Amino acid sequence: MMKKLWSLPLMAALALALTGCPAPAPAAAPAGQIVVDGAWARAATAGMNSAAYMVIRNGGAEDTLVSAQVEGAMPEIHETVQAAGGMMQMQPLANGLKVPANGSVSLQPGGYHIMLMGLKQDLKLGGELKLKLVFKSGKTMDVTAKIQEMPMNMSK
Repeated sequence: MMKKLWSLPLMAALALALTGCPAPAPAAAPAGQIVVDGAWARAATAGMNSAAYMVIRNGGAEDTLVSAQVEGAMPEIHETVQAAGGMMQMQPLANGLKVPANGSVSLQPGGYHIMLMGLKQDLKLGGELKLKLVFKSGKTMDVTAKIQEMPMNMSK
């Protein structure tokens, strides 16, 4: 009985100490591979536009995301830039989005993103969206994005 009473505070202290530990940083992509982390898309109703966001990590030579395929929407790779007069505007990346060798690129609100135009069905909160990413090298990647609300601070 005494042994159990002694171990209980020790277990509680250990659990409390571990709750303050930060989550490990995402690992680099394995050599020669491209991986996607944290894919999500903004909830929206049919007929509206939305956007998909993620981090693309590259463990090999530089590559370029040239297109995306999504059933029920017309996707384009966009960037947000400051236009004359200080207004922010989105524009398509005609030559795709470079993913640096042994590096990463973030697609996030207010920056690079995959614009989803003319949704043919609702993107419901808590649901999923399937995307196929197409790279200049010929690689393709199937990605599942979680449907979420846009964060209030516009950066995820």
